[in-house]
Parts: sequence; structure tokens; C-alpha cells
Amino acid sequence: MGKKIRAFQFLGIVLLIYILSRIDMKSMVQVLSKTSLHAMLIGTVIALGALVLSGIRWQLIISCVGRRISLKDTLTLWLKGAYLDFFIPAKVGSLYKAKYLADHQNINIGKAGFTVVLERLLDLFSLFILAIVGVFLLIGRYGVDLGEIPLVISFILFTAIIIVVMNKKAVLFFITLARPIIHKFLPEKTREHIKLGFDEFFNSIKMIGSFSSLVIFLLSMIIWFSRVITIYILARGISLSLPFDLIAGMVPIAIILASLPITFLGFGTREAVYIKVLALENIGSEQAVALAFLAFIFTWLIYLIPAFLAHMIQLEGTITDVKKKEKI
Repeated sequence: MGKKIRAFQFLGIVLLIYILSRIDMKSMVQVLSKTSLHAMLIGTVIALGALVLSGIRWQLIISCVGRRISLKDTLTLWLKGAYLDFFIPAKVGSLYKAKYLADHQNINIGKAGFTVVLERLLDLFSLFILAIVGVFLLIGRYGVDLGEIPLVISFILFTAIIIVVMNKKAVLFFITLARPIIHKFLPEKTREHIKLGFDEFFNSIKMIGSFSSLVIFLLSMIIWFSRVITIYILARGISLSLPFDLIAGMVPIAIILASLPITFLGFGTREAVYIKVLALENIGSEQAVALAFLAFIFTWLIYLIPAFLAHMIQLEGTITDVKKKEKI
């Protein structure tokens, strides 16, 4: 299965190669070379601010399930999961945060998993909202059909999936249907662990209050909207005077497509969206790809250095623990 997913990732790479073969690379490099230092500085500050907000949001979710953790430790665990996101498609690497949190707080994987699943669902929910609003803004300004109906239907289906996933009776119904398969392939001890994690997961849902839910949701919206602002500023940094609603419509759609397992780190799909949408303002493909590249740097790559450091700190700590045990 993993090999098949990795094979699908090459579709995005193939698309990127095709796009790069169709543009003037020299012109694109010239656009990038003239990027305003002021714009890059602001983009860095906003990106790091969004990182801190992501840590605060997860810290709040963790506190809602009865655990206290410092912001420093929260950010370290968050970055460790983000590091794996660079190499595992569809942000599956984020799920490793559940294991890191379970080990750090000595809690059941079900409770730890709930905090990560809720965080990821809020990310997708926020992106869908921003994408739908953005698409209608584009339609209002340019009067073009960008496929708002499929997007709205996808949002409705996604919302329904969230409701089902968060409903214990509904999940139990599907588990009952799959019970013969579960009993056939999973040993009894493993089933007991899964049952315990299952109970902890749904017990955690009951612990999230209405006010906390609202705050967590608003933080999610701010985190993702900050990316729209970042791209808008970077566009100005390469002398593209684009309407804000154009950027607001383009960025969420590009992020959603970049999260699909058909691409590696969004390569190919991101550039294709930028070319198509910016063409509405008669922006050339070279400038569109240049902006997409800056978007990658300031919304993905900028997290790699701190994420790598967090991963190395964890690796060093693990090696130290092993040496201590060997001495004992």
C-alpha cells in the first residue's frame, strides 16, 4: 500500500516537470531574484506566528482532555510530527504526534490520538470554509465557473463524515459490520488495546466544552487565513498587484490539492492552481510559478529547519536513554 501511495506521488512531480518545461526558467529566476527582502521578512514573521498559534491550539486541545503541557513541549512534539509530514503523503505524519504525546504524557493512545484527529479535522474544515468563500469571491469578481458545486458537495460530505466519526454509536455500527474481519486478522490482546483506545477517544470528545470548541475553531481559521495574508504580501514582494479576493480564492484550493497523496509536498498541483487562477489577471506562467515557489518556502519549507531540530533532539534523547539502560 505504501509503495502504491509513493507511486501516486510521482504524478505531481511529473506535472511539475511538464509545467517547468513549458515556461521560461530564466524569466522565473529573474522574478524570484527581485523578491523584496521586506516581504520575505514579513512572510517569515507571519509563518512563525502561525507556528506558535498551532502549538497554542494543540496545547488547548490537550488541556481539554485533562492534561497540562508547556507550550515549549507542545511545539517540540508538534514539530516532530511536522518533520514526518515532509516525507509521508497526505499529512499522515501528523498522526505520529499521537504516539509522541502518549509517550510524553504517559496517556492512552486513544486520548492522544483524539487530540491529533481533532486538530486535523479542524484544519480541513477551516480550509473547506475558506475555499468555498474564496471560490464565490472569484466568481463574483470574474464571473467564471471554477467548480463551486463540487466543492460545496465535498464540504457537505466532509461535514457528514466528521459527524459520523465523532458519533460513538455510528462508529460502533461500522465496527460491528467489520467484526468478522477484525476477529480474523487481529489477536485478542491487540483487540483489547484497540477497544481501550476507542473508549478513551470518545470519552475525550465529551470533555471538549462549547467555549473551548469555539476558541479552537477560531484559532484554526486564523492559522490558515494567515497563509492567505502571507501569499498576498509575497505577491507584492515580486511586484504583483493582485486583488486580495483573488489570493483568498486561490490559496485554500491550492493547499487542499497540495495535501492529496498524488503529490510530494504539493509540487505540481500547487503550481497548476496558481497558473490557472492568476491567468484571470493575465499574469504569466513564469510569475505564477515564482509565486508558487515562494508559497512553498514560506508555508512549508520554513518549518523544516525547526522540525528537523526537534526530530534530532528527540533522536538524541532516545540514544541517551538507550545508553543509560545499557549501563544499568
